[in-house]
Order: sequence, then structure tokens, then C-alpha cells
Amino acid sequence: MTSHSNGEPAEQISLVGRVASAKTPGSRLRIARECAGLSLGQAARLLGCPVPQVSGEELGEHALSEARIELLASYYGVNPRWVATGELASPGDIRGLEKLAPEARANVLALLRVIGSADACPWCARTHDGGPESCLVGVLLVCGGRGYNDRERVWQVLDRTAKRVEILAVRHGAAKGADALAGEWARDRGYVEQPRPADWSTHGRSAGPKRNASMLDEGGVVAVVAFPGGTGTEHMVTLARAAGLPVWDVKPRP
Repeated sequence: MTSHSNGEPAEQISLVGRVASAKTPGSRLRIARECAGLSLGQAARLLGCPVPQVSGEELGEHALSEARIELLASYYGVNPRWVATGELASPGDIRGLEKLAPEARANVLALLRVIGSADACPWCARTHDGGPESCLVGVLLVCGGRGYNDRERVWQVLDRTAKRVEILAVRHGAAKGADALAGEWARDRGYVEQPRPADWSTHGRSAGPKRNASMLDEGGVVAVVAFPGGTGTEHMVTLARAAGLPVWDVKPRP
């Protein structure tokens, strides 16, 4: 195949070929890191660990626990199941496709289907009926603990999420910690903020769960980002998954 000046056909072949030939969790982690645009040194600084640990994990020299895979996948923006097993539930499980033009992206998706991946939308990489009108466009719900104060991590995760979701508004529980940081991010990035405080004076101890349920019942939510938290965050995640919403569960830094 002759490459165009922008290099897209060659990029397609390279990406598909590497995904198809990646046989170990370490080799898939290397693909994920490089597709995320990170060098070994940058990844090590981001993860807070030595460079030899990152390279050793990619080369299979260090064992990878389930928790470690989930952590690395969350930083690299990939599906941890794909890292662990090689099972590609959707082309959206790996990064790099969003850099291609829609036509080129469609070609990559067609090739990925040949190697056994699921059928998925060429715009958002989810499996659904219809075209781009059915993609992830709507309210992003953010939850997390009152004591969670990792502002840099919130910014990184939400900036990455904004590349996968067309955010019409950011909804949160108006509490300290993760909620407040999400609201700050929304205002800074120019998104509509929808704070939804719990009515403790009326509902007492049940105010938190009632508020969580009402944030979903209000409608419009297309995805949930859950930062580390306690029982309230766990309850929100449970409700969201029961509603069939995609939930990106952010793990704490090591």
C-alpha cells in the first residue's frame, strides 16, 4: 500500500499489525504506552516508579498483578482486560485510532474485525446501533471521595475523558474533594457545571444515596468517572453500572 503524505495508511498497518501480534501483557502495555505518547522515562515519572520497573514489566521480567494492570491501563487509557488477555472488546480499548481521520479509522476497524474484534462504531468505538448521533454525547457524571485531593490526577483523567466524550455538562455531588475538583476542572475548561448537593437536613443519613440516584434519574448521563472514595462512591458506581453506563474507575496512584 502506498502511503499518503500524512502517513495514515502506514500508521494503520503498523497499529493493526502490532495489536494482532502482541501476545503478552507486557507487549500490550508497550503498545498502550507508546500510543499514549509516553517514553519510558515519562511513564516512569507519571507512575512514580523507576524506569527499569516499567521496561521490565513490558519485557515480562516483572510479574504483573491484576491491580497493577488496572493501574497502568488507567494511566495509558486502555481497557485492562485487553492488557491482561489480549481480548479486544472494542477498538476503543486501545488508543491511537482517534488520531486518524474518520475514513482511515473505518479502515482500521475493518481490519481489526478480521482479527476477531467486536463490531464497533468508527466514531466512538462503542458497539451500538446507528451512526455518530448514537455516540457518547451528553452529561459526564463525576464522583469520588471527600478526601480525594489529587488535582493533577483529576485534570489528567478528565482531559483524557474529554477526548472520548462530547461533554455537554459535568454533573457531580457538590461535596469536597473529587466533586469540588471536577467542578473546578469544568469551569476552567468551559463546560456547564451541574452541582447536585445532598439534602442532609431533609433526608438525614439517606441523603447521599438519594442524591446519587437522583443524579442518574435526572437523565442525560452518558458516562461516569469515579475517583477513589468510600461507600458513597461505591454506591454511585453500582447504580451507574446497573443502568448500563460506562464507568471509568480511576485507581489511586501507587
